[in-house]
Amino acid sequence: MYYAPNDESERIDVISIDELTTEIGIDVLPMLDSQSKSQAFDLPLKAGESSDTPEVPVEEPEWMLFVWAILEWLIAQLQA
Repeated sequence: MYYAPNDESERIDVISIDELTTEIGIDVLPMLDSQSKSQAFDLPLKAGESSDTPEVPVEEPEWMLFVWAILEWLIAQLQA
């Protein structure tokens, strides 16, 4: 569950339902079992981002690097 306090911090946390109950003082899902309430889901913190995978730089495909090298060579030949 996402939790964002209503203040100027712009903070967003992933919390369990138990933590939400403690924070706001209301049991929002009273019929849910206590084990499920105590577990925080592994949610991404930004759209399209997974919190469990390390951030890896995106590499260009090899064919694109080859085409780029040809274009650079052609430009160099035209400038000579």
